[in-house]
Amino acid sequence: MKKVLILAYHFPPNNSIGSQRPYSWYQHFIKNQLYPIIITRHWHNNINSEIECIKSTINQNIENIKDENGTIIRIPHNPNLRDKILIKYGKDKKILLRKFLTIFYSFFEFKFKKFDSKISIYYEAEKYIKQNKINCIIATGEPFILFKYASKLSKKYSIPWIADYRDEWIKRNNSIILKPFYKILEKQLLSNCDKIISASPNYSKNLEKNLGKKVTTITNGYDDSINFKNDPIINPYFEISYVGTLYSFQPIESFFSVLNSFVEKLNIEIIFSFYGTGFYPENWERVEKIKISSKIKIIKHDRLPKVDLLNNLRKSSILLLLTTPNFITLAGKTFDYLIAKRPILLFKNDFSVLEKIILDCKSGYVCKNEQEVFLTLKKSYGLWIKHKIVPCNTSDIEKYSRKNLTKKYVSIINKIN
Repeated sequence: MKKVLILAYHFPPNNSIGSQRPYSWYQHFIKNQLYPIIITRHWHNNINSEIECIKSTINQNIENIKDENGTIIRIPHNPNLRDKILIKYGKDKKILLRKFLTIFYSFFEFKFKKFDSKISIYYEAEKYIKQNKINCIIATGEPFILFKYASKLSKKYSIPWIADYRDEWIKRNNSIILKPFYKILEKQLLSNCDKIISASPNYSKNLEKNLGKKVTTITNGYDDSINFKNDPIINPYFEISYVGTLYSFQPIESFFSVLNSFVEKLNIEIIFSFYGTGFYPENWERVEKIKISSKIKIIKHDRLPKVDLLNNLRKSSILLLLTTPNFITLAGKTFDYLIAKRPILLFKNDFSVLEKIILDCKSGYVCKNEQEVFLTLKKSYGLWIKHKIVPCNTSDIEKYSRKNLTKKYVSIINKIN
């Protein structure tokens, strides 16, 4: 059986979106005659803040765990100087010093091991390679320093490697200092990779343009192991839900402007639930600055285990997906929304991948402006008044199951090896 070494910084029990992609490989590779070995770090359960992610792990030992799916090697994590300052003083103090250290580490972690807080992943990967025959290496980013490890190991031990982009590296970095450096570095590190895979068609398009290499798209997906009855869940309240991070390009203020007008004009009370949005304090500070009608009850939830999150989403009347045609992205939450089988409201229309998914799967509404949002809310509320649930006809989502998507990955690995 071929062995695949996977470098994945994010991995369960960390319940972030970034953990789910490599975890799906760990679940399904073995069923397709590939043996996965995950090299990751220790994670605590129930991480609900950015600071909890960077603290020293309770377990300071290296663990090698084998089960029916493969092998997981977990290493300790300890914060660098910048993160120690953040842990001690919080986000509101030592800001300039932390910004300087961020730039410092971003440069020098690629050049000098002593400034690389993740270098133990490389050491454990090399140790495993010396003792076992490896047929392929996958590095999934971010963090993109994992690409450096995979590139170096590939050259040293003549093992093919795959660069897997969960997110874009260059486009998401707005630093005028770091962006040119990363652009050069990205081309250098990927010069010897055997395959580049990204999680979104627009990522692939941008990468092909920047790197001059063919990029294959394998999207994120939903977890096949979570099965729900098709019976609708009745909610006594009209509830809109939003999951995850709020990025600067997402028009949450514009949406609430419409929502305020909607509840005031109809003289109704509704619930708006945020899930995990407070993980980054600046996200919640942004929400708190929005003028929100007293008729809208805001509920703030921490990050939840996947099953609990999906059960909550299934009670929702509308699942909100925010984007803009000026910044095309494919959020992992999209697939959670699909499997929850509740109507998705996309605002604003990206005229790209999200619009296509929603229309192809008949999973909701695509709104290009505030007027269309208002009309959609009015229509949805009318349906909820009549049925106590907003009907949803989501279908043809099997192509987005993690199980089926992993088969595409397996095919690529078998071809390059």
